[in-house]
Amino acid sequence: MGIRKKCLIITLLCFSSLMYASEFMFKHLEVKDGLSNNQVLDIFKDSEGFMWFATASGLNRYDGCQMTLFRSNNADPASLPDNYIKSIQEDYKGNLWILTGVGYVIYNSESETFDREVHAWLCEVGIDGTPALVYIDHNKNMWFYIKGKGCYLYIPESQLLYPLLFDTHQLPEGDITDIVECSKGILLVYNTGRLVCLDTRTNEIKWQQDDLVGELGTDKQGIFTLFVDRDNDIWMYSPLGIWVYNPEQEKWLSWLTNIIKRRSHNMVRAVSQDKQGRIWIGTDQDGIDILDKKTGEVRQLRNKTGDERSLQNNTVMVLYEDSSETMWVGTYKKGISYFNECAFKFGAEYIGDISCIEEDKEGYVWLGTNDVGIIYWNSVTGNRAAFPQKGTDKLITDAIVCILKASDGKLWIGTLGGGLICYDNGRIIHYKKNIPERQNSLAHNNVLALAEDKQGIIWIGTLGGGVQSLNPKTGLFTTYNTTSAGLISDYVSSLCMGKEGSLWIGTVQGLSELDIETKKVVNLEGTKSGKEYFSDQNISQVYEDSRGLIWIGTCEGLNVYNPKTDELIILGVEQGVSSPIISGIVEDGNENIWVTTARGITNVIPAVDLKTGRYIFHSCVYDDKDGLQNSGFNLRSIKKLSSGEILMGGLYGINRFRPDDIKYNKKCPSVMFTRLFLFNEEVGVGEEYEGRVILDKALNKVDQIKLSYEQNMFSVQFASDNYILPEKTEYAYKLEGFNEGWMTTAFGKVTYTNLAPGTYMLKVKAVNSDGYGGDEEASLKIVIYPPFWRSVWAYVVYSLLLVAVLILGRYWILRGERDKFKKQQIKQEIERNQEKADMKLKFFTHVGHELRTPLTLIISPLETLMKEYQSDAVLMDKLNIVQRNAVRLLNLVNQLLDFRKIDVNGYYLSLSDDDIISCIHTICDSFISLSEKKDISLIFHSAVPSLNMLFDGDKMREVMMNLLSNALKFTCNGGRVDVSVGLVEGQDSREMLEIRVVDTGVGIKEENRERIFERFYQVDNPDMNISDGGGGLSIVRDFVTLHDGTVNVMDNTPVGCVFVIHIPVKRSESKPTKIEQVQVTDKPVEDISTLQIPEFYMASNAGEESEEEPNHIITIEGLEEDIRRLESGNTEEIAEEKTLARAEKDTSKSVSEDVKLSRMVVPMDDASDDVVVRAVERAESPRIATVRNDMTQMTPSELRKAFRKTFLSENKHLSTFQIDDRFDVASDMTVNAEGFTSERDLSEAGGIRPLEIKIKFRNEDAALSRDNYNLLTEYAGIVLSNPTRAVQVSIPQSVTTDSDARKLAARRLAIVEQVLRDNGISEQRILPVLSQRDEEGLVLRMISLDQYETLTKQQKDIFGDTVSKKTYRSMSW
Repeated sequence: MGIRKKCLIITLLCFSSLMYASEFMFKHLEVKDGLSNNQVLDIFKDSEGFMWFATASGLNRYDGCQMTLFRSNNADPASLPDNYIKSIQEDYKGNLWILTGVGYVIYNSESETFDREVHAWLCEVGIDGTPALVYIDHNKNMWFYIKGKGCYLYIPESQLLYPLLFDTHQLPEGDITDIVECSKGILLVYNTGRLVCLDTRTNEIKWQQDDLVGELGTDKQGIFTLFVDRDNDIWMYSPLGIWVYNPEQEKWLSWLTNIIKRRSHNMVRAVSQDKQGRIWIGTDQDGIDILDKKTGEVRQLRNKTGDERSLQNNTVMVLYEDSSETMWVGTYKKGISYFNECAFKFGAEYIGDISCIEEDKEGYVWLGTNDVGIIYWNSVTGNRAAFPQKGTDKLITDAIVCILKASDGKLWIGTLGGGLICYDNGRIIHYKKNIPERQNSLAHNNVLALAEDKQGIIWIGTLGGGVQSLNPKTGLFTTYNTTSAGLISDYVSSLCMGKEGSLWIGTVQGLSELDIETKKVVNLEGTKSGKEYFSDQNISQVYEDSRGLIWIGTCEGLNVYNPKTDELIILGVEQGVSSPIISGIVEDGNENIWVTTARGITNVIPAVDLKTGRYIFHSCVYDDKDGLQNSGFNLRSIKKLSSGEILMGGLYGINRFRPDDIKYNKKCPSVMFTRLFLFNEEVGVGEEYEGRVILDKALNKVDQIKLSYEQNMFSVQFASDNYILPEKTEYAYKLEGFNEGWMTTAFGKVTYTNLAPGTYMLKVKAVNSDGYGGDEEASLKIVIYPPFWRSVWAYVVYSLLLVAVLILGRYWILRGERDKFKKQQIKQEIERNQEKADMKLKFFTHVGHELRTPLTLIISPLETLMKEYQSDAVLMDKLNIVQRNAVRLLNLVNQLLDFRKIDVNGYYLSLSDDDIISCIHTICDSFISLSEKKDISLIFHSAVPSLNMLFDGDKMREVMMNLLSNALKFTCNGGRVDVSVGLVEGQDSREMLEIRVVDTGVGIKEENRERIFERFYQVDNPDMNISDGGGGLSIVRDFVTLHDGTVNVMDNTPVGCVFVIHIPVKRSESKPTKIEQVQVTDKPVEDISTLQIPEFYMASNAGEESEEEPNHIITIEGLEEDIRRLESGNTEEIAEEKTLARAEKDTSKSVSEDVKLSRMVVPMDDASDDVVVRAVERAESPRIATVRNDMTQMTPSELRKAFRKTFLSENKHLSTFQIDDRFDVASDMTVNAEGFTSERDLSEAGGIRPLEIKIKFRNEDAALSRDNYNLLTEYAGIVLSNPTRAVQVSIPQSVTTDSDARKLAARRLAIVEQVLRDNGISEQRILPVLSQRDEEGLVLRMISLDQYETLTKQQKDIFGDTVSKKTYRSMSW
């Protein structure tokens, strides 16, 4: 056995390999990360926090997230002059002095441009020459070396220049290769090795060291570089070697130099010092040597193939430690490597897929893998060896699941499928299920857990066989499963030996507690009380800590069970655990818990709440960015070594760390603004957008950003100077003026859209990867200008406009009040004048009535005398004179009465089809005797021999007699009067009759022509051709207008005037003819429009009924006048005027027995130019329009209320206007109708919607305003739009006996008929239907024929009886 052990040890050593676990782990930046070139020549961190990298192909600025590249561009004079960048420094203004392959250039940090004219800048401060070397000390004083001249010191604060020239012997002559600062002053090194120290107070040489000049000789010259460490030792190196000089001791430290030279003979390219005082020496092709000056120990850092955390390249070009104690290494071929002890908190050993870890007493670590068996590893030296695989001692399987190093030194190995293996001093024993030669054996070959109690008993957890205990001395197994011991499940995943003598068993169905002494099992699915349950019953690991808390890992979170208090706490992702899938659990030396999961690890720190006494937990999460392997960790592959180091196994190897050695980055990061985007497009410094520059400086230096209201979608990118783990930096931001609370983001960019105009302040602060962050905030003011209509000037203009509107409004109000006052005065004046005119007219009318009867009594006997004394010529002459003057007086009286008629009711045309040429010729012939007496030539001429048309013979006779009378009266003896008649074409292509009356009288002045047709108009000129009082020409105008004609007056050449009359030619037709109406009164009517009825039924004069021609003219002679006089009770005046009218006419016309309705005349506004209205003009009164627009949306009840309110407000003379929901049952339904009773609603059975119009007139006056007529029409249109609705009008009972009531009934009927016609059924036959009568009179309903035919017989019976046309015309009268 001794020989076998020695052979095994020799075999293990043969397979060993060195694994150096370096504490120096680097992160890297290369071309793939945005670097312009992997050859890095200099590194610098500016005052804003940006890192600058000088490469062989461009200048790079790094903000932790993104690289910004600056390159040479020949077309841009503000770019770099050359891409080969050697060094970078920062001056007092924050500008960078950059040495390129062609000399120095100045980078302006505000404008982000490069100034190539360094020579011009030097001339301004008084330096003549091009600098070969520039150095800026810690006071920002600038040192310039000009070859062949010497050095210059420029102090920016005082703008003083101190020359230190060779020719004045202020400096020794030579070529200076480097300038640095030390505690004693400024150091200058020459290419010969001479070292000079200048006193910064006197600018004189303090000391000079020329030892190297003699040592090297004058023939060996090179570029020497200086570095001064914290001990004020001066490191001077060149291709010739490295030397260290101590100015305090004034000697060279050769012992340090010898240590370095013994390690490497390669050329030194860079020297720096870290915060621990260690000297970093970068070499050519030999990596980095780290020298501890106190101990003389040198640690070597080299590139290791396959180790991503090692130095990238062994040729180091530059070393630079920044303010956050990060060491930056610029290499020759592999970009940048940088080290900070806080960057990687966990070491990594890429050994393989580690499934379990165990430590023996010697401190060696046994690693179980999933594919290569067991690895024997020395964690201190890094040596490792494979488990022996020869002969009978080899492992049956490579899938190792668990390892236990027992107290007796034996190594127990659990496998997946290979049973249990015991390794004892080189001897391997296999335990498997159902071995025939053994009475008892392993319960299952899948062994997932192993544990050892105080007696040395090995406890085995199997996947399917429950738990077994194995006595190593006797070799006997004892099984505890669901059958024998009541275990909760036979599938065991974890075992944990408790401190109180209990074995905690984790299974796939819960937790079991086995008392080792009593062998009793208690199964738990949560707390023993059953109040709470585990987050999942499938347990991956059970672990008991030093507090006695049981930590249970599941796939649904971490469970912490306190057996003493029977309390359960579940920790999930919400409580800070990195993942709900728990892999392993272990406790460190500080009693903190480390939990491996599928996504990194979580450090859980338990604490006791002093108030409640309960445990509370704080957690910290680590992931691959902190140095962990990229994938998750294997189940139960975690172990704390005796040294306190914790190992965690995963797919790629082991992560190792000491909790006490973890370094945390406590430096609070600063925030800098890096980029601005408008609509996802980056905004450049100095670039124009929409005609103006948004960024006149770099974003981090700008005072504020001004944006137009259209540019309110923008993004601001920011970064921090935390270059250790920038990807784990978190930012808190808020935009004051938009949101006051802080918001967090892991991305260094915020975007705002559709911000309202205003002033905002963006504030950002950062928290580094370890949770450290201060109150330092970076602020950026953002101003979004309002649109021009919301700008300050716009509001000023608005204010001025408002003031102007108020002033103008006040002016118009005052003016309106003045105008209103004037109008009231004018109105009062008009009323006074009208009152005077009415009094005159009443007076003349009264006188006329008084004269009319005596004149009639005079004329009648006079005619009898003239018949009796026809033979007496002398007497006849006298009688003729008397008769002529009596008739003249009678005509004047009749004119006065005509005026009165017009004022009261207006004229009506009595049209007849006759020859108008013959009528006019006859009138002209009657004036021949008068013209002969005055020696005036009266000539009649007609272009057409005859013309039959519709006209009122009486009215035309009055027109011609007035015109001829005036013409003959004011034409001098020997003058001439011509009357001509012809046909012309009107403006609307209608045929017009033209009548011209031309005289050679005194004429009419221009200013009087517009007023000669006014009633009672007179002028001062006694020779003016106007009839006395103006009454005749006023009648002419009214009668011509009744014929839809016009009358005008114009000058005659050379003297006199011409009266021209145009009348449209209307011929008799079978279809209905439009009967026009006109306002003929001068009385002003305010706020009342005229209701025109353009069409009515037309009937023949004979009144014959025709079934084929249902449309007839219905006329009522003198309807309005008689109604008004009937109202006033003046029936004698009516009889008297009718008697006089018959006496004036040559032939009287009898009134047809059938009552005829010609028109309905209502007052009309006097100001209308066109007094002939042809159709109903629908006024758009706002109130009427509103009601009209809402009609179709109203219910019948709403419609009834709205209509009644609107209609009655316009028609004060109407007592009621009803829109009923149902017909009046008593009068509108036949009681004995088939199947219906008087109580039934008509709409339910008759098919007719019971929605109707009823109009009752208070004073029997049917005149309506235009608005109300239109409103009535609109409502009727709604009613008639449904074929089951109808319109009805009530007719009083007295209509059958009272002739005046007949006229009123006709007028009412005419309104309803016209309403129906205006609603589009004018071409349909309107069928009158008579309903049930009662004592109040008839109810006549109007329904279209098409609608009536759709009704059933019962519906027709209920609706009413059809009335024939003849009955219809006669029944009401």
